Amino acid sequence: MDAEVQLVLGSHSMDGLSLTQFFSTSFIKFDEVDVFERSGNPGYVIGEPLMAGNLVQLAEPDGIIKKSIELGNDRNNWLTIVKGTADGTCVTDADSRTPVTFGEDVRSGCTIRVSYENVSNICEFIQASALNALTGQMPEYVAMFGNSAVEVVGDWVPIIVDDLLGLPSSPSSGTCINMVMALHIEVLYANVGSLANPQAKVIGVRYNYAEGKILKYHCSGAYCQVGADSLTQSFEVASSVGFVETSNYPEAVLAERPSFDSKLPNDFFYPFTFGSSTRLQLDVRLLYVLICCYVVVYVQSWDIRL
Repeated sequence: MDAEVQLVLGSHSMDGLSLTQFFSTSFIKFDEVDVFERSGNPGYVIGEPLMAGNLVQLAEPDGIIKKSIELGNDRNNWLTIVKGTADGTCVTDADSRTPVTFGEDVRSGCTIRVSYENVSNICEFIQASALNALTGQMPEYVAMFGNSAVEVVGDWVPIIVDDLLGLPSSPSSGTCINMVMALHIEVLYANVGSLANPQAKVIGVRYNYAEGKILKYHCSGAYCQVGADSLTQSFEVASSVGFVETSNYPEAVLAERPSFDSKLPNDFFYPFTFGSSTRLQLDVRLLYVLICCYVVVYVQSWDIRL
């Protein structure tokens, strides 16, 4: 067992200055290899990257083919969307894209710049550049839980990628139709387990391309001068991520109201009744006295009113 402490020391003036301290603890198994930070235990934690990788097959010494998921070394590059630079152009470096984090809807856009010079089919060139910016290094599988083991392929769901509808074409010079310039990543998840401590589980991931649009060469200003084919024009591409909760919460079940079997004691109407517990008889004499008393009281009250 070994412990290591890292401190960052600095000097500050305390005049009207408030300082915030941060503390964190990490536990790493001794002599363990291929250690990396997970995104939850077991369910995903909001703000952590979605675990995504590719399916690989390895041959064991005994000839058995073993399947597993291969993850990248940088957790921020597991599942990414397009990212723009300071001037708005799309980042071409695959390691500098925006990571997809659990539970956070996001939209990101950038522009690709192309020139008509020395390009035989400009529409196909623009479409290829847009798809490369949108998808990047697209993984094949996403982990259901934040701590899914790479050796258990059953704990990973395949990414569903919609097919592109049609191919780009150019009916006239400077016009491209059926151009896919946007991508939406839809992540379905559900809270499972105990109601007191639910765990987020990814159900499925889908890449949904937007409908094709029409791009036109803009002839304005310098673009309409001689040699405009060597100038670059910008076209916008956009990616978005949406998380959809599909939890099936249980319905509250209320018990039926209890039935009360109320019984009166046998002598409840005493002295107006008499008899055994199995047979009660009405005492006529007491009933006659009661009626007479009622009549007398009623007559007296009537005389007072008159």
